[in-house]
Amino acid sequence: MNVCVNFYIFLYMFKSLKALFEQTTEQLDASNSFSEVELAAAALLTEVAYADDDFADAEKQLLKTILHDQFHISPELILELIETAEQTIQDSIDHYQFTKHITSHYDYQGRCKVLAALWSMAYADKVLDAMEEHRIRHIAELLSVDHSDFIRLKIQARDQA
Repeated sequence: MNVCVNFYIFLYMFKSLKALFEQTTEQLDASNSFSEVELAAAALLTEVAYADDDFADAEKQLLKTILHDQFHISPELILELIETAEQTIQDSIDHYQFTKHITSHYDYQGRCKVLAALWSMAYADKVLDAMEEHRIRHIAELLSVDHSDFIRLKIQARDQA
């Protein structure tokens, strides 16, 4: 009897997680205004900006600048993209759903460029928080960026801050 109850609890939990993942994936795919890679990049950048629980004005401005420079999006659409990214982050399960779009769209140098942008976001307020570094480290692993490049890009961003 106990095994049967545990099985049903496991099945329920599995179905719930699957439904949540499918819902989040649909939301990511349903955004017709932006490409998957634009939304993924905005979500990762926003995630790093919020990592220290303080989305400072300098971070907001840098986020807008990076998105404009990288994707040539108008200022009005950038605000919509950031809002969509924030909502997507709240509904997300993990970073993989974002990094898979980055890895499928960019070669190694492009992924390093994304990582450099994440480091710039972390140093935008002149202070590197431990949670920001932790999130970037996790994202770098998902992007398959070598540790030596991870450190090199961190130092470059620190020196430019």
